[in-house]
Amino acid sequence: MAFIGPAIGMVWDPPIRVLVRLFNIDQAGAAIAIMQIGILLPLIIGPGLKPAKEPSRDNLLFSIPLLSSFFL
Repeated sequence: MAFIGPAIGMVWDPPIRVLVRLFNIDQAGAAIAIMQIGILLPLIIGPGLKPAKEPSRDNLLFSIPLLSSFFL
């Protein structure tokens, strides 16, 4: 599992270097820009979200974290 860190660096390094050279920004700004693009691009290109027909009233969804917080 020690190879995961360098592998992630090898994937992230080229796009960060390209943004640093093209826009003359620092590495942190380039990494933030790549993350923002990764979040916004599917929202812009992807299909629109359909509204729910009726609101979900799943109380169990909220009660599980609430109960587990009391016992931790």
